[in-house]
Amino acid sequence: MAHVDQQLDHREKIFVEEYLKTLSPHAAALAAGYSKTMANTKAYSWVCDSKIKPHVYRRIKESLDERNARTQAEADQVIEELKRIAFGDVRSLMSWKGNSLMIKDSTTLSPEQASMVSGVVLRKSKAGNALELKFNDKLAALDKLMRHIGMFKDNINVTKTVSISDEDREILQRIGVSVDD
Repeated sequence: MAHVDQQLDHREKIFVEEYLKTLSPHAAALAAGYSKTMANTKAYSWVCDSKIKPHVYRRIKESLDERNARTQAEADQVIEELKRIAFGDVRSLMSWKGNSLMIKDSTTLSPEQASMVSGVVLRKSKAGNALELKFNDKLAALDKLMRHIGMFKDNINVTKTVSISDEDREILQRIGVSVDD
């Protein structure tokens, strides 16, 4: 077994770099020049089992931990931005009555108010110029937040009970498939 402090060789360095880009052990192994067989049979264990290639495993874990530390603030900022879009009140940007619409000066908007706006377009016509405010998608922001906090589940598990003959059960057990009674 390799010593934990062992240096990465050239292919292992490429493997680690590619894995950090793609999070695919298979793709990383191929990019590093390992055979398809090696990519199919061994690469997964290099990133999941600290005993197979401990120096590779450790380098990946350290790199991912560093990335997580760096990006945590960014992830929190994304959640805050989604909250601003999802819960922003358009009445804080403008007021309207009848045919009249008053929009606040953009220089006076708070970050929370500005987050609601995705863009401003000047529409020119013979009748005159008009500003068109485009807003970020409130429902999409709510959907993303609800998924983040676990209110929506994308994966649904379906279980169905089937009868298996004794002969089929024996075949399945021979190939390593666990069959419950």
